[in-house]
Amino acid sequence: MKDSSLKDIATSTTSEANKVWTFTKKDSNYEIIHLINLRGESNNSWRDTNADYPIPTALSNFTVKYYYTNPVGSVSFVSPDYNNGKTYNVQFTKGTDANGNYITFTVPTLQYWDMIYIRQVNK
Repeated sequence: MKDSSLKDIATSTTSEANKVWTFTKKDSNYEIIHLINLRGESNNSWRDTNADYPIPTALSNFTVKYYYTNPVGSVSFVSPDYNNGKTYNVQFTKGTDANGNYITFTVPTLQYWDMIYIRQVNK
C-alpha cells in the first residue's frame, strides 16, 4: 500500500508474516483499502485451511494516513470480524505534505480483515 501507512505498525504489500498486509483497489466511485492481519503469525498465508493458526495479534484505534487520488467525500469502515459486518462512517482530516494530499483517520479494530471504503467526490 504505497499510498498509505499505518502509524507505528509494520506493513507489507506482499503478505509477510508478522505484519499487516495492505493493498488497495479502486473503481470510479471508491478507493478501497484492505487490511489483513498477519501479526503474530509465523507464515504469510492468511487462509487457515485446517483452522490451526494462532489468532493474530489484534490492533485497536490505530491511525491510517492515505494519499488519495480524487477528492474524498466520506470514509467508511467494515469488517466481518466486528459487530456482524456493520458499516461505520469514520471521521477523517485532510492534509498536504511533500508527497501530496492525504487524509488521516482512526480504525477502531483489526482482528483478521478490515476494509476501508473511501468514497470519491464526483468529478
